[in-house]
Formats: sequence, C-alpha cells, structure tokens
Amino acid sequence: GEYGFMPNLTFTLAAAPGTGKTSMLLQVLELLEQTNKRTAYISGEENVEQLAFTSKRLNVKNVPLANMTDIDDICESIVQSSFDFVVIDSLPAITSRHKMNKKQLNEYITTRLIQTAKEHEIVIGIILHFTKAGTYKGDTLLPHSCDMNIIMTRNKDDYNLRDIDVTKNRFGSSSACVFEMTP
Repeated sequence: GEYGFMPNLTFTLAAAPGTGKTSMLLQVLELLEQTNKRTAYISGEENVEQLAFTSKRLNVKNVPLANMTDIDDICESIVQSSFDFVVIDSLPAITSRHKMNKKQLNEYITTRLIQTAKEHEIVIGIILHFTKAGTYKGDTLLPHSCDMNIIMTRNKDDYNLRDIDVTKNRFGSSSACVFEMTP
C-alpha cells in the first residue's frame, strides 16, 4: 500500500533519553510479528537480558533480540535471517573492525545500512540520540541519507503523552501524531 513503511525504507528515530524509544519500537515490532513480518531488535546499548526484561514488561513475546555492535556483523545477520523490519539501537553504539576515523566510520555505517535495506527490501530503523538542546548527537550524515526521520518528544502539556513528528519522508507527505505512554 501507499501508507506506512515501504520495503527497503531506512528511517531514524531521535528522542531524548528516557522518552520511550525502545518501548515504543518493541511494541511496533511485536505488532508487525503478529502480521507475519519477520522483525528484530538489535542493540549495542542494552544487553539481551535488559531487553528481555523490557519486552516481558511490555508483553512483547515474538521479537528476536540481539546485542551486536559491528556494522558488518549486523548487516550480514539481517540478510541471513531474512528479516523484514529491523531496529538498531543506536547509531553511537555501532562500530567496525576496519580502522577508520570518525567521519569515515559514519560514511561506512550509513552506506552499509542503506545498501542492505535497498538490496534486500528490508526496513531498517536506527535510533539516534538527542541532546537536551534538541539537536542530534554526533554526525548528521545518516539522518540526511535516510528516507525518513522521526522525532519523538514528551508532550509539553501532558507528561504521559508523546509527540511523534515526521520531519522528512521521501515517500510522501507525513503528519504528526500524539500517543499515550503508560507504565
């Protein structure tokens, strides 16, 4: 269809720490699993035990979890497992075995992720970190290169609400939405 995440789409989700990025994305992946999509949550931030604890709390039962940081291992694993929709947490945690400076590493990571998504028709979402000032932490090459950028913030009027703003979408117009984040 013309709505939602198209196969081969790459997106970023940026939010301040503690906003609920992991919780929201795990629940989205669980819903996708229920429609027979093959999903995975790959974290370089949290170990599998921490993710399993969060998943159990959210009643997420079907999403495979992994703790990986090497970009080549991540891309190979995604392709070998024939996933449809993968979330990677997070850009600052991704590393490479190849010796390169920070700029080269960012270029390499960006290229590998986008090529993997496009060549194998996989949706890949990458979590970015936001500073308190509301700017991306680190290099902006990946958000500029991705198809879609999503920003999640706490609603100014209600602490339990989250505002989702799609700030860029190559595949059409997009709008904002608000949802409740309960315990």
